[in-house]
Amino acid sequence: MSDKVVVTGGAGFIGSHLAKRLVKEGFEVTVFDALQLDYGRIENLKEIAQEINFIRGDIRDFNSVTQALKGAKIVFHLAAVSHLPICKSNPLTAFEVNYGGTLNVLEASRVNSLERVIFAGSDHVYGDAQYIPIDEEHPYKPKDTYSLSKAQAAELCKLYRQNYGLDTRILISGNVFGEFQDQSKVTPIFIRLALKNEPLTIDGGNQTRGFYHVGNLIDAYLLIARPANLKSQVFNVDGEEEISIRIFAEKIILMAGSRSTIFVREYRYDEHPSARLFLDKSRIIGLGYKTRIGLEEGLRRTIEWYRNNE
Repeated sequence: MSDKVVVTGGAGFIGSHLAKRLVKEGFEVTVFDALQLDYGRIENLKEIAQEINFIRGDIRDFNSVTQALKGAKIVFHLAAVSHLPICKSNPLTAFEVNYGGTLNVLEASRVNSLERVIFAGSDHVYGDAQYIPIDEEHPYKPKDTYSLSKAQAAELCKLYRQNYGLDTRILISGNVFGEFQDQSKVTPIFIRLALKNEPLTIDGGNQTRGFYHVGNLIDAYLLIARPANLKSQVFNVDGEEEISIRIFAEKIILMAGSRSTIFVREYRYDEHPSARLFLDKSRIIGLGYKTRIGLEEGLRRTIEWYRNNE
């Protein structure tokens, strides 16, 4: 019998990629997803629908989470409200899902004696960078509802490790893109406009990120999940280079063969994002991590997918 693993939020963009990879690796996979908003779509799992156990459930329901985790060895906890405007306009929902849902997963894992919990962290928890690249020792400086809820959830993971001996591992991800991504995110927006030869609107444009393809993120998840013992609990993963939003948009236009132009719009006083977010990957590289899909190859795959799935 293969090991049973659970992926919360497994019908979403990253979760569906992870579930497919876990199936390919021979795991017995259960996907737990509420199929709410635009994140979780059952269509994302159609390739593996006959090979997984799908449970439609709310991460805020402790009993449902506990039942889903019975018999599992590992849970990859990706369920979250990640769209910043939604978190800003619905802080109660953001904290109920991102913080309360994580508490449910941790306690259900403790009750069910899971071997480990892999938590999907976010680079937003670091806030305005005190130095670049940002390593795992950088203090958390959340600036909004989303980043605060994710930072507090990460602290919960650390607490459960320290107080209950639960093996929790946190993977903090930079700005990932790829096939099946939620249409509200910047990369799908840019690609869809470029394919229609329409203008790309950029707020600011000089802020930087480490864009990278989702396939690399899935490699990182499997890498930190496998070892029985890890000295560290928190790992960063990000792209190979720090690039501005404007240069990223220009790459998309070029690779899509588009005639789109770029319109730069100023941020309002209350909308400024972190000017620079680029993560130090040294710790996970020490485990053997390598970038398998380069930026341009990742963009080529993603643009082609959106071209065929408009």
